Amino acid sequence: MFFWSVGRQLKRVPKGKKQTLKCGSCKQEASFYESTVDDSFKAFMVLDLWKRSKRVMQCGECLGVCDYYSVYPEEKLAEEEAARQAELERKKREQEEAQKRQEAEAKEHARQQEEARQKYESEKARKDQEVDDELAQMKKKLGK
Repeated sequence: MFFWSVGRQLKRVPKGKKQTLKCGSCKQEASFYESTVDDSFKAFMVLDLWKRSKRVMQCGECLGVCDYYSVYPEEKLAEEEAARQAELERKKREQEEAQKRQEAEAKEHARQQEEARQKYESEKARKDQEVDDELAQMKKKLGK
């Protein structure tokens, strides 16, 4: 057996905005209060499978709701601009981090190449010294 529920919960925002407007539902001049509407789909009445919150303005007379951004369109523009700025900053940060990683990889590659070159040169010098020592011993044996 599977129990489920679909719910909508309206909550007034503490210290939220309040404005007097003409209500579209009751056609009265009323105070509107900033609120949030939470829509949810729950399984077994406990587990939220889906939830969405939305900002609204609630009429103080008929308790009807209207979209928050239809009352305050400048805030929607400001929030969209802030989101765009945040996205640009995130992308810039990612590019800087990628550039730092590339520089670190290039330094590491150069360090490894230098290390390999030094190892090769020291090995070559060691072998040259061995050959010189062997040549010196052969000359000594031949009496030169």
